[in-house]
Amino acid sequence: MKRRKFLLMMLIVVLGLLPVLSSWAGGRGLLRKWWQNDRFAARLGLTEGQKQKLEDLYAEHRVEFIELRSEVEKSAVRLEQAMEAKHFSESETRKRLEEAQQAKDRLAKARMEYLLEVRGILTQEQFMKLKKVTEERQRRQHR
Repeated sequence: MKRRKFLLMMLIVVLGLLPVLSSWAGGRGLLRKWWQNDRFAARLGLTEGQKQKLEDLYAEHRVEFIELRSEVEKSAVRLEQAMEAKHFSESETRKRLEEAQQAKDRLAKARMEYLLEVRGILTQEQFMKLKKVTEERQRRQHR
């Protein structure tokens, strides 16, 4: 009976976790070339120097984000496979769950580091405008 409850709980966790892992893996957020959009750049009041710094930062982090998103996707697949294995192993599934969480955490940390660097390039006013526009965009997407 306890095993059934555990399996049901793990299945619920996995089903809930996979969309989150998928969105982390696929979402690019601020790692788009938004500073190249002339209208948006003008709205923020970006200088040519800031645009170049943002371009350099993007180039510096692009491969890292590709690799981290790939890690998240692979860990999600391994977790799913462990849950669906013919010879289910609770310990193996827990290990895969931990790996998936760690991959997601590494991606979140890298995104925050990137955001800190973006913040260092922008003025406080520009950053607040960027934050506002990003939040508005997210609200529209979740409708």
